[in-house]
Amino acid sequence: MTTSESSKVGSPASVQRGVLCAKCEHLCPPGSNVCDECGAHLQVKCHACGQRNLRVATRCTECGQRLHRSFWERWQKKFKPKRMKITLWQLALAVLAAFGTYKIITILLNGRIIN
Repeated sequence: MTTSESSKVGSPASVQRGVLCAKCEHLCPPGSNVCDECGAHLQVKCHACGQRNLRVATRCTECGQRLHRSFWERWQKKFKPKRMKITLWQLALAVLAAFGTYKIITILLNGRIIN
């Protein structure tokens, strides 16, 4: 074995070949789609162009778009209610229920007995 061959065997480039898992930091063989240790996906798809990128990357290699949501975007999705659509009959039912509750409370506070 020559000195150039021995330096290649122990070099960091030969040791780090493969795909690093973002969850468990296990070094998976090159071309893997799923981690051997934890089963996590190693690649994500860009929402803008569809290019498959390594999960540890922050931006798409093809178009430069962000691959992951920011903290603020994740928080909004988790806690912001989805757009609510209220129909006319639901609104009428809510008004009727509120009016009925108001009438019952006023009758009870005035001391009247319901027949």
